[in-house]
Amino acid sequence: MINKYLQSRIEVDLEDGSIANSKMQLEYYLIESENNRDCGFFCDKVYGIEIVKKDSEHCAESEIIRNLSSSRENTKGILDILAKNTVTPVGVQFVLDDLMAL
Repeated sequence: MINKYLQSRIEVDLEDGSIANSKMQLEYYLIESENNRDCGFFCDKVYGIEIVKKDSEHCAESEIIRNLSSSRENTKGILDILAKNTVTPVGVQFVLDDLMAL
């Protein structure tokens, strides 16, 4: 079973001059799933993230990263960093690669 929890919602004004009053909404979700022991974690639950980008209430992009951590708190911390820096679905994998290298 997979559970999905909204952690942050951010609205970004896109003022590039071509479209008046254009906005983008980013939603950051904590994904919780049962551990099937295939991912190398020895716990009951594993956590991942999902970022959803919406334009005018339509889902434009989405990216899910499963089995990121066995720690709910660590995963929430990563989501806080991603939301604080307005990371989009397209860039999340690059940012996670950099974060995991630290």
